[in-house]
Amino acid sequence: MKVSVKSEVSLTSTASSSSTVVKKGLVSRNVKRVLNSSNASLINVSQFLCQGDRYIPRRDDELFDYSNHSLVNRPRQKLNGTQNNGQGQATEPLTPPRFLDENNENLVLKNYIRGKPDEKLSEPEKIWVYKGISVPQAPVGHMSRQKVLYSGPLNPSSSMKKTLKKRHYPSSEIRILDAPNLFDDFYSIPIHWGYNNQLAVSLTHDIYVYVPVDGESYCLFSIDEGPDYISSVQYSNSAQYLSVGVSDGRIHIIDVESKRKIRSMRSQIGKITCQAWNHNTLSVGTHSGNVYHHDVRVKEHRISSCDAHSESVCGLLWSPDKRYLASSGGDCRINVWEGSTAYSSPESSQRTLEGHTGSVKAMDFTTNSCYQEILVSGGGSNDGTIKLWSLDGSECKIIKEIETHSPVTGVYVKSEFKEVVSFHGNPSNNMSIWKMDTLKHLHSFEPYTERIICHTVSPGHEYIATASADQVVRIWDLFPSDSNKNNKKEFEFSEGPRSHHVHPSHRIR
Repeated sequence: MKVSVKSEVSLTSTASSSSTVVKKGLVSRNVKRVLNSSNASLINVSQFLCQGDRYIPRRDDELFDYSNHSLVNRPRQKLNGTQNNGQGQATEPLTPPRFLDENNENLVLKNYIRGKPDEKLSEPEKIWVYKGISVPQAPVGHMSRQKVLYSGPLNPSSSMKKTLKKRHYPSSEIRILDAPNLFDDFYSIPIHWGYNNQLAVSLTHDIYVYVPVDGESYCLFSIDEGPDYISSVQYSNSAQYLSVGVSDGRIHIIDVESKRKIRSMRSQIGKITCQAWNHNTLSVGTHSGNVYHHDVRVKEHRISSCDAHSESVCGLLWSPDKRYLASSGGDCRINVWEGSTAYSSPESSQRTLEGHTGSVKAMDFTTNSCYQEILVSGGGSNDGTIKLWSLDGSECKIIKEIETHSPVTGVYVKSEFKEVVSFHGNPSNNMSIWKMDTLKHLHSFEPYTERIICHTVSPGHEYIATASADQVVRIWDLFPSDSNKNNKKEFEFSEGPRSHHVHPSHRIR
């Protein structure tokens, strides 16, 4: 304890005497001196630093408990250069004789206070720190009576860097599928990606299925050739069934595994423009503006119907949690029903969203808990806007909108990336990505030769397939998953050429 007291007195006297000398040497504010461990405590730093108004202490200068532990448990040193082992026996002399030097003694104490080893006495030490640093780790074997827990900030390489990592957008699609006879119709849904990782494509009178795992395709179902054509396809939630809507109002239910038709239904004499499954209930939108609900398990399949729109129904969508059912139409309106009343009283329970000036086909719900009450929509010709609607409360309000200067044929929300993907017709004929909260434009892809009719998303929400009027289906890897996660094989693509064909009898372009 004598050494400790003596050292404190020495430090005080040295600092006070030296500070006087420094004050006498200050001539102007332009004088520059380097701060280090030997002179930092002797300089009046406020005379030199003109910028800033806060003193930010260095974190490791505040480790008082560890400093106290280092001083109290420090081996006692005799004046003859030997140390005491705590049992009254003198041990070998201290190796560096400089310990007897007063300046070196002060450096040793400073190193102990900062948790530094004795060997680095001359190493410069920053006193003033203007950037965040980690708390120094305690030496191995250190344990004070208070059992101090040393912990620094999280390593930015684990979480922060992942967030700050620059977003990479692909320059080209990973697959190009030839789709001859793909019908160019804004009021149709010719493709859908099922939970079984199979992509169904409508080629006028035939349904072909593309399997990404092996790159093969096969014909699943066909209708008779004639004026009627397949206008929409939709997998059930489990991908056990595929519903095929025809322009004459018929609906065919196909068992995917056995590859056979198990039943046919008819809503009315009019085109089936869009479909949406909710377990065993199939909802369909028609060209007349009506929405019909069918239970595919029973003979009398129609549950209810609703005169939803004055023009053709363009889109029909359930929210991921099945809380809402939304429909959009050529009358520039969007209708939203509560899931519990969508079948029982659709006429009285619908809420209408008005604000678009063109046909509305593009819709998507957010899936993140932070945005679970938001619907994103896009307007077609004479509109070209993307709107964010708040579904919280009885009134649905527009909370954000952006002008895209091109008809919007589809939107997809990726809540994990906080991005919105939009798909466009003439004149853009491309895909664009927007920031979710502000709708700030982030990226646009190279335009297609013809307009994009519709899109569909893979079951893992990583890949997006688009069907365009140039009779090509393109698959994009827009949202790659974490490389540390082991993706299931059924969600992978086969190795091979980038271009494939959906119709086996046609050559690859």
